[in-house]
Amino acid sequence: MKKALLIVFLAGLSSWSFAQNKMVRKAEDALKNKNYDEALTDIQQALQDSKTGKDGKTWYLSGEIHGAIATEKKDPQEAWKAFQDYQKAVELSPKDPEILLTLSKNLSDIYVVMGNAAYADLNQQKFDSAYDKFMRTYAIARLLNEKGVGAIPTDTAMIFYTGYVAHQSHHDDTALAYFQKAAQLNFDKEPYLYFTLANMYMDNHQFDSAIATVEKGKKLFPNNDNFNNLEIQLYEKAGKTDELISKLENEVNQHPDNYNLILNLAILYDNLAHPTDEQGNDTTAPANAQELEQKAIAMYQKAIALKPDDYPANFNLGLLYYNKAAKYGRELGQLGASPQEQKRAQQIAHIQDSLLNLALPYLDKTYHLLDAKDKLDSNELLAYKNALSGLKAIYARKNDTDKYNEVKQKYDEADSKAK
Repeated sequence: MKKALLIVFLAGLSSWSFAQNKMVRKAEDALKNKNYDEALTDIQQALQDSKTGKDGKTWYLSGEIHGAIATEKKDPQEAWKAFQDYQKAVELSPKDPEILLTLSKNLSDIYVVMGNAAYADLNQQKFDSAYDKFMRTYAIARLLNEKGVGAIPTDTAMIFYTGYVAHQSHHDDTALAYFQKAAQLNFDKEPYLYFTLANMYMDNHQFDSAIATVEKGKKLFPNNDNFNNLEIQLYEKAGKTDELISKLENEVNQHPDNYNLILNLAILYDNLAHPTDEQGNDTTAPANAQELEQKAIAMYQKAIALKPDDYPANFNLGLLYYNKAAKYGRELGQLGASPQEQKRAQQIAHIQDSLLNLALPYLDKTYHLLDAKDKLDSNELLAYKNALSGLKAIYARKNDTDKYNEVKQKYDEADSKAK
């Protein structure tokens, strides 16, 4: 009796195992016919079997089903399920030639789905979700590269944007790692990379790394004034302002016709003569502020002589004069009605007129140079609007109604020129 029971039991096992192998074949057929719901139902039964559930090929087929759905529907959740199944398949059957033969293509397909979904979230500023998807995209790439069945080419832009979404979603350590890698690969599409990376170094008191990053940013984006301002902050925090002045002066002496070097030195003198805090408010000027200001003016004029139709030097020099007039205006507003104060008020008004007359041609030049362009980037648009704002105030002071109305209309329409 016991022997008969054993035979019946073993026969039952054989029947169950055959049934599960049949479910695998059914899932394969359903996948070929794109009957995905049926394929998923069949493969789930096979995965639950004690035998076929331990076979890497079963998990691989499950990955192919999820991968087919992911590719057809561009569904990142299905892509991730496919990845997890492929990962399990390789774990169970690491040397199975049937798996390794098609693994590269299958992983590449879901890599594209996941990467595109990450970029879609990035474009919608869903930074937390984009971060998760970029991390999953790299997990897929690692499996492909580690198994030696193929390789995902280095995508420098994706490395940067992974750092970007990590930074925006407050994964700062991850952001730093990806920014560092993008900088090492000389990513040259976004100044944000070098500006943010330098600030991260500065926050960590890694001033040498921060300065080196700013230097690289300046070379890649020579017309971006943000690097000049950040460079000054860095050297000041590192206690190396004199070193920066000496460095730039030596560079200008060696290359006296280099517009960018001269402009950078002018901006340095200007910023040192007119220091501000992080909110843009004036702070205490150094004892040699007047000397630094005169050096700034001389360098701006030299830069303009080299490139009269380049807006930054024109704009900065016009702004220097305009801001100086504005400072006198603040003093004027604090004066009372006493004869002595009224005399001072007249003196200030005369000084203001002189400064605004000096500012006018440079702001006007900036306005016309930028107005001639159909579209302006963010830095150009800011300079354009500030120049127009200054011109409005100057023409109002001069009672020049026609000019005032012209620049006011341009100012009101300025945002339409944004890229």
